[in-house]
Amino acid sequence: MNNIMDDIKKLTTGHIKRLYAGYHQAGLDQQELADLVRADTNKITRFLAPSCPWSHWYDIPYKTMIACFLAIIDLLDDVINISEQPNPEELMLDLLESDITIDDEDLTKEEQAALASLGMAVFIQVDSLSAFSEPINDLIQRLKGGDDQALFDAVLIDRTTVSTPSAAKRLQTAQLMRDESFFQKLAKAITRTRARKPNKEYNDLRFIMVAIKEHSCYSRTSKEELYQLVAEDLQLYSTNNKDSFRSFFKFLERLRKPVNDT
Repeated sequence: MNNIMDDIKKLTTGHIKRLYAGYHQAGLDQQELADLVRADTNKITRFLAPSCPWSHWYDIPYKTMIACFLAIIDLLDDVINISEQPNPEELMLDLLESDITIDDEDLTKEEQAALASLGMAVFIQVDSLSAFSEPINDLIQRLKGGDDQALFDAVLIDRTTVSTPSAAKRLQTAQLMRDESFFQKLAKAITRTRARKPNKEYNDLRFIMVAIKEHSCYSRTSKEELYQLVAEDLQLYSTNNKDSFRSFFKFLERLRKPVNDT
């Protein structure tokens, strides 16, 4: 029985490939949404008008935001139930791959706008996880602790981040202090002209590593197994370099640094 449970809980290439497929589908959905907005920007703007800007959702803890979204689309109980099962990763993937429908017919215009606003805030997290290995909400939490670089990173992902209450307070302080250096750095983030930005070549790798670390048996996965899963099986890191095994883990160590070239 123990051997069976070990097999079930083992981090597998199959699980990671399914996550990878979902990640790419999110990218396609994002492009489809962008095309829809460009086709009728005024209509989308009017639709979102009754709600707060989606950036305001960035100011609450990430898990709280996700819980709110799941509750609104009536999936929170399902996710809680899955998390209590012996094999949550498999069941969660099954849920994500199912045809999830949102019944918004009984919602008012204000409620529909709030749902869309929250959905956008959740949707954009994919870009943040891919670039910085953490959600925008966590970047904003770091800003609250005095980390300006976290704000610049967040703005690099979503320019509307400057309208979050925490960002507005930081801008207010900078305005009072006439902190031109701060505003110059912020401007480079807004215009995306910052000299050193996350290398998009590794977006897939960063996102998958975030997903892998959420797996219940990640702590029991050896370096050799992790290297085989990510570098060799998924081919998300070049294995042609000399001592690629060592360089792979050096790369992973650099992922969470605020400013780097990864």
